[in-house]
Amino acid sequence: MDQLLERADRISKEDIAYGIYTSGTTGKPKVALNTHEGLACRFAWMSEYFGKGGTYLQKTRKTFDVSIWELLLPLIDGGQMYVAEDKKEADVIYLAEMMQKKKITKVHFVPSVLAVLLKYLERHPMEFPELEYIFCSGEALLPKLVEKTYRIFPNIKLYNLYGPAECAIDVSMYECKGGETEIPIGQAVPGTEIFIWNQKGEAVPPGVVGEICIAGKQTGAGYLNAEDIKFIQKNGRRYYRTGDCGKYGYDGQIYFLGRLDSEIKVRGMRMNPEYIERELTKCPGVLDAEVMKMDNRLAVFYVSDSGQDVDLSGWARQALSEYCIPDTIIKVKELPVSAHGKKDRRKLEELLSEKLFQELSQEFDSKNKDHIFQKFLRNLQKAFMRQVPEGVKAGESVFDAGLTSLGVVEFVLDLERMGIHLTFQDVYADCTLEKMAKTARMNERKHLPKKKNLVILKKENDMKNVFICFPYAGGNVECFQKFAEGFEDKAVQVWVYCRSFADKENVHEDLKELAREISGDTRIHVMGYCGGAAAAFAFLDALKQTGREASTFWLCAAAPYKNMKIGDREWSIWDLLPAFAGKRILEEIYGGHIIMDQGKYKRFRKEIAAAQSYMAKYNSIHEVPTYLLYGENDPLTRNYKKIYKTYHKYVKHPFIVCEIPKEGHYFVQTLGEKLARYAWKKLYENT
Repeated sequence: MDQLLERADRISKEDIAYGIYTSGTTGKPKVALNTHEGLACRFAWMSEYFGKGGTYLQKTRKTFDVSIWELLLPLIDGGQMYVAEDKKEADVIYLAEMMQKKKITKVHFVPSVLAVLLKYLERHPMEFPELEYIFCSGEALLPKLVEKTYRIFPNIKLYNLYGPAECAIDVSMYECKGGETEIPIGQAVPGTEIFIWNQKGEAVPPGVVGEICIAGKQTGAGYLNAEDIKFIQKNGRRYYRTGDCGKYGYDGQIYFLGRLDSEIKVRGMRMNPEYIERELTKCPGVLDAEVMKMDNRLAVFYVSDSGQDVDLSGWARQALSEYCIPDTIIKVKELPVSAHGKKDRRKLEELLSEKLFQELSQEFDSKNKDHIFQKFLRNLQKAFMRQVPEGVKAGESVFDAGLTSLGVVEFVLDLERMGIHLTFQDVYADCTLEKMAKTARMNERKHLPKKKNLVILKKENDMKNVFICFPYAGGNVECFQKFAEGFEDKAVQVWVYCRSFADKENVHEDLKELAREISGDTRIHVMGYCGGAAAAFAFLDALKQTGREASTFWLCAAAPYKNMKIGDREWSIWDLLPAFAGKRILEEIYGGHIIMDQGKYKRFRKEIAAAQSYMAKYNSIHEVPTYLLYGENDPLTRNYKKIYKTYHKYVKHPFIVCEIPKEGHYFVQTLGEKLARYAWKKLYENT
């Protein structure tokens, strides 16, 4: 101890405190160096601003600089620290239990992990009376995720932090108030200044986009044994040019707008795909290569100049840094190109999924001749490959194959949408698709009705009242969970039909079968949510063919379809938008409640196109009490007052139109229980 204290006396503020790996624009690994002064400044403002002491949860991997303050700050300011088990940083069930049992007061989450935690807590409410602060960094924080955080944790404060590895962790912060339309990264922390520069290194006025540049005590010391061209001297001061795009708002806050270069981020590490391609094409026998980010994994397609297989994996391990080594390597005869002569990345994605699925399906079929069991396995594999594109063999652990705790939640919800019932506990206990298929088959008898593609969210002994619900395009059973819970002890069943409307032929057969099998004494209530309105109308038709009408008809956040006709085709706004813009708009509309990845957006586009095509030709007329519900702040139905009467073409009955104050598109989830109580009241007004 005396030696340590003696060494501490010799440490100066300019000395290096730590180094952490990052990657520059060349893709080569670099160690970003930060000083004792910068780190001390970082600890000082956090301790002063958020109070000393408290109980921290240390869960971030040591490869990320957030782990430094999680580990050291409690030791400095007299707090307590609990260390999470290894590889549990995204296991939201484990983290929630840890936070509650250990009475955590300060905790950090990447927004994507926070979103899954909130989704879990919506279904499994827990109390966290000691929790005071949640900090977010590492990804963009969406406004609706902020709103949801404050609904689940009404007594905490949520902060959005920002900082590159080349500076001492976080250099700006913003206290989220709720109600924002865009979440800034805030203002510079004490001892640090942040500027927005143009290409000439000149400061730009508020509202003008430029490069985020950092100066002050937390600015790093450069890179270890590497050029530091991003660190510059100007007017006697040292600045770091981040390569991040941003602007100062007129409110004095800084807004992060993305990267200026072409780097991609996989598993938290920045890398340049062109650099990786260049290194891989140096491998003997490789003619061409294309690197793709698929979900949070790195895939490479290569063309062999001789047509023979090449040990590209071995070459990659020798030529590339560990975090740049591809997870998946696929040989192709040629790289597909688009009409514009560019590499067609969409076709490559489809090629990868199709090839892997075929290989794995052959393995399933050779092991088991039970066709029903094979069908379960194939559907499980389809859902699994949306999380881990490479798939997994039937008897291998899904976790060894790459399924994360975040992925488990998405996997289970996707299966629910397909009509397969597995719990989170089933996935963790069974671990392999083979065991899960057996469990799912048993669960089908226990949890699902005999009708196809239905999930029962609420079941009663009698069949007096049944709600048949249809999710929004790309949605799943989860969107009606709160609605089902709202009926509590009422004699109402809630069923959710979850087959994709893009599969129209099978959908109509399902609905006809369902209509025939429901007892004639049952009062049927039909609910369509946004794009699910088309399926709801289709079910009204199926009922009518049996000589019946629904007792009530509910359309939520569903304005009549209005398309543009160009030539012989109907076009919607989603057909005309680029994919990145469409995904961003939907994430804003659903505001952090969903993360719209490429697979979900593709499914959404298919289902909304099928719904619009169906309604363009719809000509049935029904006699049914109808309720139209809209959120006051829903951008998709803002003009509903002008067009809702279009529904009179299909329903010859007075409408009850309800506008829900201050709610957006997601009100069926946020107000599901209140909606159920309102619906219960209305059921008997229409007896």
